[in-house]
Amino acid sequence: GRALSRFLEGVAEGRLIGHRCHICGNVYVPMRGMCPADGVPTTEEVDVPDTGTVTTFAVNNIPDPRAPGVPFVSAYILLDGADVAFVALVAGVPAAEVRMGMRVKAAWKPRGEWGPTMENIKWFEPTGEPDVPFDQIRDHL
Repeated sequence: GRALSRFLEGVAEGRLIGHRCHICGNVYVPMRGMCPADGVPTTEEVDVPDTGTVTTFAVNNIPDPRAPGVPFVSAYILLDGADVAFVALVAGVPAAEVRMGMRVKAAWKPRGEWGPTMENIKWFEPTGEPDVPFDQIRDHL
């Protein structure tokens, strides 16, 4: 659809774009074109940074061509400024060290390899910032 196409255009430019609902104020990344809570169209674009917080995760022991190795971690990442988490890989740290509340940043592929795809982001890596307390992410699990 239009919203996802616009989101992927942004990713091709190195931007993560969401839509804000004019009723509840929630920001949805990736854009959906509609607020699932209020059932109204969303058109206000909001740039969000490529940093966020791991809300929950799974350690995977089955090979995946997108993952750097086995075991690897797939996690729900709540981007800063967004209100809904999305699934992405987490790397740059042993799987056993990934935790809820961990602060992460996108690891982008080299710019020459970018296209209109989420594969521009290889995975998310720890920032080294202090973890976010569970009470601040509990509603995003």
